[in-house]
Amino acid sequence: GRVSEQVSSPLPLGEGSGVGLINYTLMDQPIQVEFQMTPESYQRVTRDLLRYSVKQKRLKIFGLVVVGIVVLLVLLSGGDFTGSAFGRQLPTLIVMAVVWLGIIYFMPKLLLSKQQYPEAHPLRYTFSESGVQLATANSASTIQWSGYLKAEETDEWLLLFQGKTIANPVLKSALSSGDLERLRGLLRAKGLMK
Repeated sequence: GRVSEQVSSPLPLGEGSGVGLINYTLMDQPIQVEFQMTPESYQRVTRDLLRYSVKQKRLKIFGLVVVGIVVLLVLLSGGDFTGSAFGRQLPTLIVMAVVWLGIIYFMPKLLLSKQQYPEAHPLRYTFSESGVQLATANSASTIQWSGYLKAEETDEWLLLFQGKTIANPVLKSALSSGDLERLRGLLRAKGLMK
């Protein structure tokens, strides 16, 4: 195929040689991946999306918890800000902090356990220089690279974000190690991944 662009990526060079910088070429040869999306895989990718969302908003969440505790402290103290008043309210504040953190930790798990997921079906992605073709048993679509905001990688998935919370999941284990590196390189070349 014709050479489209050069990309540098750190790749292992072999046993005992450490990590080096290898230049590899993205060819016009598309990268294809097909895998089965099961209710369990939907649950896992939804969990990863929730984790990513919480990770992005953790400062806001922490700020809300701190503000809530401060407001509670002011209300409970009745305007008495002496050390003894704070000491009397400390057990209440600790309980409230534990309750808030418990809600933040367990709410996503509760939401995931109650959600209905689609039945198992195959997904097929074809990645090329011009965009992404996505096909299921009932539909097919093409998304230009400009339709994606960013790509994030988890232990199990490459998540291609079309919005803040809408992502196309790509199961990494369904790709060969060579195709996974080529896809990472393509995503970097398109400015979607660091």
